[in-house]
Amino acid sequence: MTTLKNGVEILRIRKTEYTDGNKALLMLAKWPDGEVEETPLTVNVAEQAHLLVGDQFFVKNWSENEQFFNDLKDAKIIEPTGLTVPSGYVLVPICTLGKVGQQLL
Repeated sequence: MTTLKNGVEILRIRKTEYTDGNKALLMLAKWPDGEVEETPLTVNVAEQAHLLVGDQFFVKNWSENEQFFNDLKDAKIIEPTGLTVPSGYVLVPICTLGKVGQQLL
């Protein structure tokens, strides 16, 4: 378990797949209000999935997820590769699990 700056506790990470077979990661998170739920860590950019190598994945870092993305990065749960792909009006970062993220698997 690790606690983010916003008080969210990440209890574990689970590998799975989207219905189209692309890689997905889910987090078991405990929110500051005590609610525990499994929530997506990844976002599916199906038309760009062929660009992912090894254990890379896409993470939503826009709109309501901007600060959450930064908190996950600061906590070493994810590591941006520096690469992005276009999807609509945004650039979606390609990431890998950081040291802490790997320990949560």
